[in-house]
Amino acid sequence: MDKLRILKLKTRLAKLTIEEIFQQKEKTTLEALSGDYGFSNQMIEQFFTPFFAGIFLEKKLTTSRRMFDFVFKMFGEADTAIPNLGMEEIPKLLAQPLPENLITTNARVLKIENQTVYLEDGSAFSAPNIIVATEATSFVKELERVKTRYQSTTHLHFIAEIPPLKKPIIALNTNKERLANNICTISQVASGSAHIALVTREALNNSSHANLVAVDVFNTGFSVAAAAAHQLVKTGSLTLNKNQLLELAFACPLFSPLCGLEQGIGSDGWQDDIAPRNIVFRCSDYSALIEVVQSGLALAYLPNFVIDDLGLTKLTVKGVNSHYSENILMIYKPSKADGWLNKLMHSL
Repeated sequence: MDKLRILKLKTRLAKLTIEEIFQQKEKTTLEALSGDYGFSNQMIEQFFTPFFAGIFLEKKLTTSRRMFDFVFKMFGEADTAIPNLGMEEIPKLLAQPLPENLITTNARVLKIENQTVYLEDGSAFSAPNIIVATEATSFVKELERVKTRYQSTTHLHFIAEIPPLKKPIIALNTNKERLANNICTISQVASGSAHIALVTREALNNSSHANLVAVDVFNTGFSVAAAAAHQLVKTGSLTLNKNQLLELAFACPLFSPLCGLEQGIGSDGWQDDIAPRNIVFRCSDYSALIEVVQSGLALAYLPNFVIDDLGLTKLTVKGVNSHYSENILMIYKPSKADGWLNKLMHSL
């Protein structure tokens, strides 16, 4: 029945103009989905919520049903796509038909009064309509006392030797306690979407891609780490012996957090064949691994910059050579690079 309701919704919105959509009675997206459109709770929880949470940047579907109808109408009118060379191509396309020198960039705005925009260099521009696509309260006097709320999102981009998804699709995460709403293998959608990437030396050595140029960026070491909630940190026991590795719980990733490859038993660089550990948690998601560590349930062998950034405590392991490091490289393909990118890479 939900599939039939999708068809009915698509047909209804196709008959409405955009103006008519935004003149509808106001209510939340959730209210419209369950009430007006009659979708089941399962459909709402397992499709609409994880999918539109990535669009509206909120998980409760409190966004106006007008915006939902508009977005859904757009999805129904044509195929969904991204530019092969990245999202920057969209503003470039919009700018193409405009006369030269009509667009001004890198100009700091001082204030906006009435229909005039004043710049810091003293110049001003007037227009019947002004669109402010940034924080407006510091520019518009009438909005100075308005309290603004922000919706934010985090995008995690990573490179993997084996694509987690082999089709140009978005995989939705329906877990109610999810940290990520969805995942997409962007190279299956647009093969040339990345100008530049950060990878490890290990990943580059295992890559089948040719004609890539690499520049060394930094090197990071690894250490055994614990959170303040862990019993070792609470008791001040910051030095371990080899036997304790088999007694204390460890959390490990399924793949290296930096190069996306399986590296030894724990995939984190630790030599478990020489100094075996009690691996209790296997995490396919690195943020989940971090949560396990921060909760005090386990130790982990982490990059030093991650430990420092999260305020974790480094532990010393006696009788074990625990030194391991990863070289981080910046890679690009000169034959595909724009002029600015070639200049950047040559300057590094």
